[in-house]
Parts: sequence; structure tokens; C-alpha cells
Amino acid sequence: MTEKYGIVVTSHGVFCEELIRSAQMVFGELPDVTPVPLKGDMSPEDFEANLRAACAAYNNNVIVLCDIFSGTPFRVAAILTQELPEMLLITGVNMPMLINAAELRNMVDKEELAKQLVDESKESIVDVIKALSEE
Repeated sequence: MTEKYGIVVTSHGVFCEELIRSAQMVFGELPDVTPVPLKGDMSPEDFEANLRAACAAYNNNVIVLCDIFSGTPFRVAAILTQELPEMLLITGVNMPMLINAAELRNMVDKEELAKQLVDESKESIVDVIKALSEE
């Protein structure tokens, strides 16, 4: 049986909040999805407290989607993975990734979920001019 996961989207600035709003325009309501932005005036400690609280709201059974690999949101989340073994952490969040996470989070196990999110997100990145010229 698969676990029930909450989703936390984190980013530099309010990108995560706007990404969730945009995804809701396409997908509809996104229950159990929480933004955790790192704002310019926020200390890493304050951000960590916010991220911990968001994860705790889902009993630490959470998928954390970060904007970029190696940034502060990622580094804080990566440290948390050591304490929260059920946490799934993926970087490079985009709208297809968020929508797929919302759709698949309770349908497949954690390892398959991570694989599908990464694979399908990569497939959503297309050089349109090249793709059209190859037809």
C-alpha cells in the first residue's frame, strides 16, 4: 500500500506560491499542498522553522519540491531528509512536476513516484523549434 503524502513546494521568493496558484488554474484544487518561500529578509533559521512546520503538518510524510539544486531551500531540505526518512526531495520544480506529484502521490510507492516525477519533468522540457523542424 502506498503512503499518503503532503506536498511542500519551496523556492527563493514567492515563486512557489505563484507556481501553486498557476497549477490550480490547470489542475483545479490542490489539497495538501503548501508553499514555503525563502523571502529576502528571512534568515536560514527562520526558513528552516517554516519548512519543519510545513513538513510536520503532514506528519513528516512529505514530498518537498525545490526550485534549484544547491540553493538555501534545497540545503535546508536536504539536511531534513537525514531526520525524516519518509521525506522525498526533488529539485527543479516546474508545473508538470507539481501536477504529476499531486496526481500520483497516493498511487505509487515513494521510489516509483520520485522516478516518474523526474522522468516526466524532463520530458516536459522541449526545444520547440528543433522538435518542429524534425517532423
